Amino acid sequence: MSEEKKAGVHWSATAIYPRFLIFDARCLFPVFIFLLHISKVTFIMAIVGVVFFSVLNYFSVTPMVCLRAIRRFVSGSTVARHDSIIYRRRLK
Repeated sequence: MSEEKKAGVHWSATAIYPRFLIFDARCLFPVFIFLLHISKVTFIMAIVGVVFFSVLNYFSVTPMVCLRAIRRFVSGSTVARHDSIIYRRRLK
Protein backbone atom coordinates (compact mmCIF):
# COMPACT_ATOMS: atom_id res chain seq x y z
CA MET A 1 0.00 0.00 0.00
CA SER A 2 1.41 3.42 -0.95
CA GLU A 3 1.88 6.40 1.34
CA GLU A 4 -0.97 8.28 -0.29
CA LYS A 5 -3.45 5.53 0.54
CA LYS A 6 -2.32 5.42 4.17
CA ALA A 7 -2.69 9.16 4.64
CA GLY A 8 -6.08 9.26 2.92
CA VAL A 9 -5.06 12.14 0.67
CA HIS A 10 -6.13 12.14 -2.95
CA TRP A 11 -4.65 14.30 -5.74
CA SER A 12 -7.99 16.07 -6.22
CA ALA A 13 -7.72 17.50 -2.70
CA THR A 14 -4.97 19.83 -3.95
CA ALA A 15 -7.59 22.14 -5.49
CA ILE A 16 -9.25 22.79 -2.12
CA TYR A 17 -8.30 26.10 -0.53
CA PRO A 18 -6.89 25.90 3.00
CA ARG A 19 -9.05 26.97 5.91
CA PHE A 20 -8.17 28.43 9.30
CA LEU A 21 -11.00 27.57 11.69
CA ILE A 22 -14.13 28.80 9.85
CA PHE A 23 -12.34 31.27 7.54
CA ASP A 24 -10.85 30.74 4.12
CA ALA A 25 -7.09 31.27 4.42
CA ARG A 26 -7.17 33.80 1.57
CA CYS A 27 -9.33 36.16 3.62
CA LEU A 28 -6.78 36.28 6.44
CA PHE A 29 -4.23 38.25 4.40
CA PRO A 30 -5.38 41.59 5.94
CA VAL A 31 -4.89 40.07 9.41
CA PHE A 32 -1.30 39.21 8.47
CA ILE A 33 -0.75 42.85 7.48
CA PHE A 34 -2.20 43.92 10.83
CA LEU A 35 0.19 41.60 12.66
CA LEU A 36 3.14 43.14 10.82
CA HIS A 37 2.12 46.72 11.62
CA ILE A 38 -0.19 46.98 14.61
CA SER A 39 -2.25 50.16 14.65
CA LYS A 40 -5.87 51.23 14.71
CA VAL A 41 -5.94 51.84 10.96
CA THR A 42 -4.58 48.40 10.06
CA PHE A 43 -6.93 46.81 12.60
CA ILE A 44 -9.92 48.41 10.89
CA MET A 45 -8.55 47.39 7.49
CA ALA A 46 -8.14 43.81 8.75
CA ILE A 47 -11.72 43.65 10.07
CA VAL A 48 -13.14 45.14 6.86
CA GLY A 49 -11.01 42.81 4.74
CA VAL A 50 -12.04 39.69 6.63
CA VAL A 51 -15.72 40.66 6.43
CA PHE A 52 -15.42 41.45 2.70
CA PHE A 53 -13.66 38.19 1.84
CA SER A 54 -16.04 36.22 4.06
CA VAL A 55 -19.02 37.67 2.19
CA LEU A 56 -17.36 36.73 -1.11
CA ASN A 57 -16.76 33.22 0.23
CA TYR A 58 -20.39 32.97 1.38
CA PHE A 59 -21.56 33.70 -2.17
CA SER A 60 -18.88 31.34 -3.61
CA VAL A 61 -17.14 34.13 -5.50
CA THR A 62 -13.35 34.16 -5.70
CA PRO A 63 -11.46 37.44 -5.36
CA MET A 64 -10.37 37.28 -9.02
CA VAL A 65 -13.96 36.88 -10.21
CA CYS A 66 -14.93 39.85 -8.03
CA LEU A 67 -12.18 41.99 -9.59
CA ARG A 68 -13.30 41.00 -13.08
CA ALA A 69 -16.91 41.92 -12.24
CA ILE A 70 -15.80 45.31 -10.91
CA ARG A 71 -13.70 45.90 -14.04
CA ARG A 72 -16.68 44.96 -16.22
CA PHE A 73 -18.94 47.32 -14.24
CA VAL A 74 -16.50 50.23 -14.56
CA SER A 75 -15.69 49.73 -18.23
CA GLY A 76 -19.26 49.04 -19.33
CA SER A 77 -20.71 46.36 -21.53
CA THR A 78 -19.80 47.90 -24.89
CA VAL A 79 -16.66 46.78 -26.66
CA ALA A 80 -14.65 49.29 -28.64
CA ARG A 81 -14.49 48.33 -32.29
CA HIS A 82 -11.92 49.55 -34.78
CA ASP A 83 -12.95 51.08 -38.05
CA SER A 84 -11.30 48.80 -40.58
CA ILE A 85 -11.41 51.38 -43.43
CA ILE A 86 -9.46 53.99 -41.45
CA TYR A 87 -7.09 51.30 -40.22
CA ARG A 88 -6.37 50.18 -43.80
CA ARG A 89 -5.68 53.78 -44.87
CA ARG A 90 -3.14 54.17 -42.08
CA LEU A 91 -1.33 51.01 -43.18
CA LYS A 92 -0.79 52.30 -46.72
